[in-house]
Amino acid sequence: MSNPCRPADDAESASTIHAALDAGATLLDPAGHRDGMGHNEMLLRDAIRGRQPEDAQISMKFGLLRDPRGRWNGADG
Repeated sequence: MSNPCRPADDAESASTIHAALDAGATLLDPAGHRDGMGHNEMLLRDAIRGRQPEDAQISMKFGLLRDPRGRWNGADG
């Protein structure tokens, strides 16, 4: 939903998450290695606010860290 190489559309992303949940999807994976420094996690937080806990499971594995200039700087597991 977000990427450090292009702008994110939060409203469109939230609509996509809502549509997926309404269609029966139950696993959400913010894929921390591709997001904008935690942006996907915050997007999921906002998109599922008000839903029941059993509506979705969120998969968290690890995150890759970047320095202030956006270069990869290690992993956070």
